[in-house]
Amino acid sequence: MLSVYKKAESSGRRIANIHWIDILLKENPLADFRKFVCHWILSRYMINVRRLTPEESYSAIMDWLRKCNRIQQLSPSLHEFERRVKYDITEALRCGKAPIGKQLLKVMNKELHAILFPEEKLTTH
Repeated sequence: MLSVYKKAESSGRRIANIHWIDILLKENPLADFRKFVCHWILSRYMINVRRLTPEESYSAIMDWLRKCNRIQQLSPSLHEFERRVKYDITEALRCGKAPIGKQLLKVMNKELHAILFPEEKLTTH
């Protein structure tokens, strides 16, 4: 996956990053919430923040999903995730939105937020 980033940087494209998402991609495969992460975070991050091509984005997300699959088998299947990732990338291109941030993640998916940010106490309002 690092080769995808280096390729984008060497092409002269300005690369932005969000540290916690980079850590998720490089060091934190998940046993659950993979569809949510692909749709709301990774596809939007790769396309609209990192400015990777759809092909580069697909490759990086699928690399992460393969790591996830080693921890807990993807459901419904890796093949189905390939289709979903392509759709999510298309949607990210269409909407142009950034990935959800930590605070919105906390609202939308408290369980995932707790997994990604165990040091932050969940507060109830």
